Amino acid sequence: MKLSPADIEHLADLSHLALGAAEKKKFEEQLSSILDYVNKLQELEKAEAVPTGTEAVNVFREDKVTACDAATRERIIKNFPASVDGLLSVPAVFSETKDDF
Repeated sequence: MKLSPADIEHLADLSHLALGAAEKKKFEEQLSSILDYVNKLQELEKAEAVPTGTEAVNVFREDKVTACDAATRERIIKNFPASVDGLLSVPAVFSETKDDF
């Protein structure tokens, strides 16, 4: 499957990547090759595949809040890069608009 330059620009925009002309060309070739390979995999006879899953459902433990003593809490806050009013402060991950990037 051949991706167009417009497809690559759209993917770069979604990924918030600034690509030069050479990088766009390289990604166009690489991503097209990857999609061709995935298409070949989809053509395989699926009856030959051996199931590898298990019957287990939600094997993860449930999240629980656990208290710690004041000295441990103070040590954690002291060693963390930033805190506000006794709470750990981290940079924002999500933004409201595209312009925030």
